[in-house]
Amino acid sequence: MKNSTYCKSFSEYKKSFNNINLNNIGIPSLYDRIIIVETINTGPDPKENNIIEISCMEMMGGKITGYEFDAYLHPRHSINEVTKQNTNLNNNFYEEYCKDVYASDKNVLEQFKKFVKQSKIISFNANKEMNFINNELIFNKMNTFPKNKFNSALNIFKQMFPKLNQNIFSLNKCCDFLEIKLPKEKFHTSKSDCFAVAKIISKLYDIINDIQNKKGNLNKENNENDNNKNNENTQINSISAVKSDKSDKKSEIDFDYSDTIIDIIEEENRNDENRSENIVINNEKNKNEKSVSNKSDYNYEFSEKKEKNKSKLLNNKRKLGEFDDLLKNLKYKVGQTKDDELKEIKNIEINLDENEFKQIEKELGKKKEK
Repeated sequence: MKNSTYCKSFSEYKKSFNNINLNNIGIPSLYDRIIIVETINTGPDPKENNIIEISCMEMMGGKITGYEFDAYLHPRHSINEVTKQNTNLNNNFYEEYCKDVYASDKNVLEQFKKFVKQSKIISFNANKEMNFINNELIFNKMNTFPKNKFNSALNIFKQMFPKLNQNIFSLNKCCDFLEIKLPKEKFHTSKSDCFAVAKIISKLYDIINDIQNKKGNLNKENNENDNNKNNENTQINSISAVKSDKSDKKSEIDFDYSDTIIDIIEEENRNDENRSENIVINNEKNKNEKSVSNKSDYNYEFSEKKEKNKSKLLNNKRKLGEFDDLLKNLKYKVGQTKDDELKEIKNIEINLDENEFKQIEKELGKKKEK
């Protein structure tokens, strides 16, 4: 591929974030406990060199918690010149500064394993760190870590940004690309590497969250648009159905009217002839029915008033009965209170008598003593 296809800056790469496939990145879950591990070694080859400094940082929820581990190990091999210049460490460093702190390398490794526990490990170059750490564990006759415990920050970075130039894949350049500002330090340490890797992982989690939120919002908008379209279609269908029903009803009415209009006119003419004959008969009947109806109305009203009066009397009797019960309860309570008062008075009199008797006995005793 030509260099022109590569994105030059992080802000330029943001435009293509939605095209990132989050399924094959290999980053642990955001809710897992993660340990960032970096080491300083006497040289680059794990077979011919050993760890002289190891650092760990805990991450939870994609953020640094502040829980750390940092220790030095005895250099079993001579430290190469590049490491000396970058770290300011030499072969006498452990003997001068660390011998009193740690009794042995095995003690350091035991504390390291207690710090890590069952958590996933992320290093910038996971294969290199795994080989150095497992070689130290084997040398001290300890159980090694499985390969699936280690995750590579470099591989995660490559998966997320596949269009970047291969020359950018170093720890400092990755931080520069992600616009991560690191504190300027005079010498290179495993702790400073740990901090840089942790900042990269934190930034990658933020990018993943942004992508997922954008996709979620797009899905919501699409669902809302689909729902609105469905609602519009249902409304259109319901309106058309109502219109069709109305048109069908109108056609039915028009059809019935056209068929029966002649019959209706003939019936109305017949009714007009019969009305005049029935008017006279109905007038005579109404005179007789009025007198009867007046009497029946009077009797109905009278009986209705009687029933209302009866119900009122019954309600009044019930209220009087309830009032009598209240009076009885009050009298009973008053009697009880009087009895209680009399008992209290008697008790007081008895107590007074006893006290007076005791005082008299005391006075007699005093007189006897004299």
